[in-house]
Amino acid sequence: MLSERNNNSLKHTINMKKITLLVLFLGLVGFTANSNAQNMQGDFAVGLGAAYGFDVEELGINANVNYSFTDEIRAAVDFTYYLADSDFTIWEFNANAHYLFMNEMDLRIYALAGLQYYNFEFEFDFGGFGTFAAEDDGIGFNVGAGIEYDLGGIMLFAEPKFTISGLEQLNVTAGVRFAF
Repeated sequence: MLSERNNNSLKHTINMKKITLLVLFLGLVGFTANSNAQNMQGDFAVGLGAAYGFDVEELGINANVNYSFTDEIRAAVDFTYYLADSDFTIWEFNANAHYLFMNEMDLRIYALAGLQYYNFEFEFDFGGFGTFAAEDDGIGFNVGAGIEYDLGGIMLFAEPKFTISGLEQLNVTAGVRFAF
């Protein structure tokens, strides 16, 4: 009976050591993954998202690319094509700088500023009486903010920005980015 109790105690000790080693290993892996999740100089990310323009009142499809020059500063370009009526074509191209004022573990919060180029085309057929067409393009200045949450190489993001002049509107974009 004493031998059986010592045997169970030995098994319990071995199991506790295995569990302790497993917890330490998982903690080390988690710490390493989280410490690498910060935005670092040379990081590159590509993303897709949905956008909504409050002035054009249309939903859009957004593609974006980010490149980090430092741990706090990165360049971002994006293209948004709005899914307007068949009579309208509206798109915008943005080149922004991001300043990450929170870049911790898996959460990033940033301010943005940059330039926008937009194009707006309208065509209406009066059914036998001719067609009316108009086009406008221009340049605007973007200001806004954004937030990213890193899920381990896949980042969820949301980014409201306001464009002054040009296609003057509040635009909110949300989607995913993939880090490389």
